[in-house]
Amino acid sequence: MHAAGRLNCAANLASDVDFQAQVFCRYPVQLVNAVGAIYASHQHQTSRTFNILSIPGWANLFQRLDRTVADLSLLEADEYLNHRRIMVDRFKGIWRIPSNTQLPETQILYLAALAGFRLGDWDFALTLLPPEQNPTNREPPGRGDLARILILPDWPESQGGSKNLGTKEYKNKISSLLSFIKNIDAKICYFDNIINEQSSVVRNISQYKSEIERLENLIKIKEKHIVELKNSRWRKIGRIFGLAKAASFE
Repeated sequence: MHAAGRLNCAANLASDVDFQAQVFCRYPVQLVNAVGAIYASHQHQTSRTFNILSIPGWANLFQRLDRTVADLSLLEADEYLNHRRIMVDRFKGIWRIPSNTQLPETQILYLAALAGFRLGDWDFALTLLPPEQNPTNREPPGRGDLARILILPDWPESQGGSKNLGTKEYKNKISSLLSFIKNIDAKICYFDNIINEQSSVVRNISQYKSEIERLENLIKIKEKHIVELKNSRWRKIGRIFGLAKAASFE
């Protein structure tokens, strides 16, 4: 308790996992292939209430974990991110459960921001946003479209040039950024499709080229065979004339 701290109530229903993560960052862990406990499912168990509203607690858990790993220099960044992705894959089914009640748009936006920026679950975060126009239904993007892909939306400034955003401005900023990211994701899929189509064409051209080369080699072999047959035929004709001439002298 002294090393890991008290139970983190900000993690809400994930506070037990948060406590374990903090302990494991400070003490070695031994995995034992044996039954440690048996849990019985019942209607009043806490885990039954997990759903999309659990995202803030899990976001707090991962925020603390990220900070602890960095402060204690436990792992290199790439190695930690690999372990982090495994942990997200393990628990993401919990916060992806829909809520039993209709949520306001501002709350959905807040949860989408946490799911993407804190949890790294962008696949789920983007599904929470309203659908963007599918770029695959349009003509190939021009130069202006490519420029918009690379430029982030402007950071809204309040009066006097200050970047201390109020609640409304902050929500607008997050909404704009998330919509921008979702639009990028759609454009990436669009360009991936183009690349795959071009790769398919290149592969087909390569196959056609190989087939043409094979046929050209076959034609050369046939032509050589035809020449050999002609030469053989003329040699036979020559021998026949030779024999006929010799017979006439006799």
